[in-house]
Amino acid sequence: MPEPVVAALDLGSSKVVALIAQVDRSGMLCVTGIGFAPSRGVRQGLIVDLDAALDTVLQVVRHAENMARTKMPSAAVAISGSHMSCMNSSGNMPLTTQAGSRGRTVTEQEVESVLANSQSVQLPIDRTLLHAVPQRFTTDNVSCLDPLGRECCRLGVETHLILAGVNHRNNLLRCLQLAEVNTRRIVFSPLADAMAALSDEDLDQGVALINFGAGTCDALYFADGVLQHSWVFRYAGSRVTRDIATVLKTTLQEAEELKIRHGRVNVRREGDQKLTVPQVHGEGAQVISQEMLGKVMQARVREILQHVVKEARRMNLLEGLRGGLVLTGGGAAMTGLAEYAESVTGLRARRGRCEHYIGPRGILDNPGYLTGLGLLALEAAALPEFSHEGFPLLDRLLVQGSELERRKGRLGDMFNILRGRRNP
Repeated sequence: MPEPVVAALDLGSSKVVALIAQVDRSGMLCVTGIGFAPSRGVRQGLIVDLDAALDTVLQVVRHAENMARTKMPSAAVAISGSHMSCMNSSGNMPLTTQAGSRGRTVTEQEVESVLANSQSVQLPIDRTLLHAVPQRFTTDNVSCLDPLGRECCRLGVETHLILAGVNHRNNLLRCLQLAEVNTRRIVFSPLADAMAALSDEDLDQGVALINFGAGTCDALYFADGVLQHSWVFRYAGSRVTRDIATVLKTTLQEAEELKIRHGRVNVRREGDQKLTVPQVHGEGAQVISQEMLGKVMQARVREILQHVVKEARRMNLLEGLRGGLVLTGGGAAMTGLAEYAESVTGLRARRGRCEHYIGPRGILDNPGYLTGLGLLALEAAALPEFSHEGFPLLDRLLVQGSELERRKGRLGDMFNILRGRRNP
């Protein structure tokens, strides 16, 4: 019997990644196909040139299929960008008997109904609901993680709603439709990162996961074991590149090369290599120190980190981040970023990693591929062959959201658990 195959697609502002994986007999994800290419037609997570984005998607899908020697199945697709927003909501419903004097036992149907109730909110006309992640339930105003089987008169739930821009989501779906990619689900990028990178300890202690992308910096704030808040900041890796180009009077392409090959934002001084930087329009070159390059990068990175902390403080979540910061996204590969983040924020910081997969680690250990690995885990979650070991957030969301399918002996469709919507 062939091993189950799952797929993921991440259209980022700097690169587009396609992954194909099998779930082997041990329950592990085994990545068999990888396709990646510099992103074209995408800016700050938004498709601004449909034809260019389509060409890139077709290219990476073809590469992944050739490597895996199989056709890409229905895929989980990441979404991010400045159009993303969030809000918290709540829902409740009475469970009294006809006599009205006693409650009744909470069943699967009541849980589904109260979750639907929490989503009955007026959304802005240009926004659509992407995820509704349950945070906690209440039975007769007593907080609990799992209400099934409890007896009560009133059932309530608090839910974190993640919204996407309608037009931007539709443009993404249109691009995938033209590329003949069957879209299983669309997932907010840092949520996929959290699936791959966060441990039980992270969730229990409370962390801020920062997806340091090229177009935007996306953050999820976890406290008390649940997702409390999500946030998008308009500046990220591409802004660091632009700062380098502006200060050093060089091209964006050269600035990106400098950032990747020689840039470092760590606070320790480890030598001071001299770098030759070509000027724009071929007007000669200048010699700068690596320390100077680092200072240019530090200025923008410091601003981004300070805003992450400011947002946590605004939401009264800063004291709950005992586990510190988990850095993901392509920008997390900047040399010394974790050390510098600790010095700026006063919080512990580490680069996000995923250990529980089989595949070419020389490529996939880069934090820019965590989104793809998290998407694969989400796709595999409903398969009975898949082992959840190493992906604790899958179970946390099941417990917090709908333990219904697991109680029946199967995991069910994570798309329903995350309250996403299928491609219409």
